Amino acid sequence: MAAADPAADIQRLRASIGAFALSVRGLPPDDFLRTVTEWSPRDVTAHLIGWNSYTLAGCRDILRGVAPFYLADVAHDFRNINAASVRRYGSADKDVLLSQLCETAHALLGYLTTLSSEDWERDTGLREPDGGLLLIRNDIVALIEDYDGHAREIASWTRC
Repeated sequence: MAAADPAADIQRLRASIGAFALSVRGLPPDDFLRTVTEWSPRDVTAHLIGWNSYTLAGCRDILRGVAPFYLADVAHDFRNINAASVRRYGSADKDVLLSQLCETAHALLGYLTTLSSEDWERDTGLREPDGGLLLIRNDIVALIEDYDGHAREIASWTRC
């Protein structure tokens, strides 16, 4: 793996959040609320609001050598905590949810900018359920991939 470059990862996350928000912002209200798979774009937005907050808490836990709480739901593919986010961020108003997405992203990105390269890849002895190292960098890369995947998914839904 290449040396940690927190600034580049933070910029990638910022860009992914922006691209996702743009994909949602242009949706008509009916499309925003229309369930396409098991989720609507509204549900996906709520899910990502939750993950911004979960990731922030998880990064703090990792640096303390504590496994993030969300790993307890990995056996269920995070269905329980995702469902909790969809309930918690329950507004049907796109602007309200995009504002919450922005607020939680701002808090996460602000925290990430305070971390050193060493923090980014600090091995605190924690392991992912698959045995890999549990590092802040890995959590951020996973969140970037989640944002990018959901932006592509929403784009494909609007072409239906």
